[in-house]
Amino acid sequence: MHPYALGALIADGYFGRKNHIEFSSQSGETVDLLRQYLPATASIKDCRGYGNNSWLVQSFEWVSALKELGLWGKRSVDKFIPGDYLFASVQDRILLLQGLMDCDGNSGLLRYTTCSPQLAEDVAHLIRSLGGIAKINHSKERLHQNGKTINKSQYGINYWVPDDIEPNQLVRKRIGRKTRAKGTHRRGIKEVRKTDRVADMRCIAVDAPDCLYVTKDFVVTHNTTTQIRDGDDVFMDLDDQVGSYPWALRWELGLPVRGFVYHQQRKSFPEPPRQNKARRMGRLFSVDKSQSTDYNTYWNTVREQDQEAWIDGLYDEYIEFLKAEGPGFFDRRVIFKSDEELISIGENISYEAAEMVNPNLPKYPNPGRFHCKTCAFRQPCMEKNRKGDYRYALATLFERKPHYWLRQPSTETKGAE
Repeated sequence: MHPYALGALIADGYFGRKNHIEFSSQSGETVDLLRQYLPATASIKDCRGYGNNSWLVQSFEWVSALKELGLWGKRSVDKFIPGDYLFASVQDRILLLQGLMDCDGNSGLLRYTTCSPQLAEDVAHLIRSLGGIAKINHSKERLHQNGKTINKSQYGINYWVPDDIEPNQLVRKRIGRKTRAKGTHRRGIKEVRKTDRVADMRCIAVDAPDCLYVTKDFVVTHNTTTQIRDGDDVFMDLDDQVGSYPWALRWELGLPVRGFVYHQQRKSFPEPPRQNKARRMGRLFSVDKSQSTDYNTYWNTVREQDQEAWIDGLYDEYIEFLKAEGPGFFDRRVIFKSDEELISIGENISYEAAEMVNPNLPKYPNPGRFHCKTCAFRQPCMEKNRKGDYRYALATLFERKPHYWLRQPSTETKGAE
């Protein structure tokens, strides 16, 4: 079955009849789209009237396909997306998403609603597999059926997809859509829990230039011992002078050392926030981001000495800044080195020592790597340190171009043109 047709039927189809499918559409716009994918021997009949929005779809091929996929006879609460379609090509998954969203998607914000918990998980999986972000919200809807009041579960998926993916074919929903910025749906760490499990762990690297791989819910991550970072981390991961300590302790003295702890301490301590000469914007204390304070010190001070403004939320924005990205007074990291890295560090030390005693070199200019942050060859260098294919990194990261005078067309060629 065509992926768009399957998505539309999962959203608004009823598969309980013997030889045909019922499809719900008030205006018939989605029916017109569905007809584009209808088999030649099939037909769709308009059965609307007296509050009924049903269309009768007669297709032996589609009925057989739904039975084979395990969807035939499933009620709305039991529907799901078959695995073959969840792992189909990118274009097929986009068409499947369009079929779902044209029928049961919101015409305003990017949102999909269903009463099936499995379908909600499948739709979120589909969106994430296309590079999008999806969040499932569970709620209870109060309904009146046969004189009784029941609470029916509803699952709403708020989502975002990349700009190059259009989630609708229906023009009406394209026009009426309100844009939702990516920042309104972002992934974050929910909690970190300590467990009693103890197991030997090993860092891995995949055969990719960026060493990234995909985990659950299509989160792209890495688990490598050496990873490009900004700032001082690059220096810590690459510098052989610091790495020489675990190398010497492990390989020369035989001690079970796997790395080192890097502790960076600022030569100051958090101070209470500066007090304004007069209240500014209702605040007694300064919100200058350059002052030398931290989250706990600032929060305790304003809570005790300017409680009224604190309760009114006048400090909330600045407190959130301090919590997320305020000035750091110390930084402590544990840096692990694999056996391959330690062996590479030892080789580099021997190379540097050989150069230092070379009589042709009057003075060794730079025995350590202190300029990795600005070096264009950071990634090939790290590949070499961990015994990786640094030649492949060089070949893929840098493109060899001919000299400019070879790229310019000759004067004779210009004249001929």
